[in-house]
Amino acid sequence: MILRKTTKRLSGLYDKVSAKGGARISPRQVQQILDKIDRKGRKTREALEHTKDPAKRDKLTRKLAVIDEQQKRGEQLLDLVREGDG
Repeated sequence: MILRKTTKRLSGLYDKVSAKGGARISPRQVQQILDKIDRKGRKTREALEHTKDPAKRDKLTRKLAVIDEQQKRGEQLLDLVREGDG
């Protein structure tokens, strides 16, 4: 559930940045989201190491793919926000 909320929040920040005359976003806001995604990734990787069930491993592997994609998007957003500050 945390991943879904975090993904939605990240998308909302992307929308604000891309909107003409949109609200200013601080790099700290984006960094907080990246930190949450990173924590979720570590927990998921740890769970994957300890899981033997193939179905659960498949689910965790798909979740990790989403987490990795969100980290990339978050880092791109952070670059955009920092670029806007400078």
